[in-house]
Amino acid sequence: MKLKLLLTSDSHGFIRPTTYQNRKITGDFGITKLATAFSQEEAKDDYDYLLKINNGDFIQGSALATYLNKKNTLSAIQRFNDVFNTIGFDATIVGNHEFNYGFDYLKQFINQDSQVLNANILNSETKQSAFGKPYQIYEQAGVKIGLLGLTTAYIPNWEQPQKNSWIAV
Repeated sequence: MKLKLLLTSDSHGFIRPTTYQNRKITGDFGITKLATAFSQEEAKDDYDYLLKINNGDFIQGSALATYLNKKNTLSAIQRFNDVFNTIGFDATIVGNHEFNYGFDYLKQFINQDSQVLNANILNSETKQSAFGKPYQIYEQAGVKIGLLGLTTAYIPNWEQPQKNSWIAV
């Protein structure tokens, strides 16, 4: 069986490949470019099983992401997340930049995405996964593929000190 993995990380809130400093589409980045590249790969008949994985750092970084954070409404977050969901990721793993706007903001995003994997950001009281599930087993033609959601445990050292309901291990 031939497995094809399509992975992304560090899209940093860019929907379109622009820095918003002018109206021209200026770069080779952004979710719209990613969606096109993924579609082209999916169209090839060179695999038996395909997994699409978002490896994090997607809700912070662009001017649009900052604007949505300031607006902080569930409908704005949902629309932003809808763009990512058009790609049809099989799993999303949280990156360190997902914590830049705070854990409450992150949880709003996570509540919109049932495919989040998280094995090491734990509820500080229960010591269970603070969100999502730790891993997912995918199976195709009798072959099992395990995917574990791990985020760097160094996040508490980078983010503003605050009383957190979570710990990173």
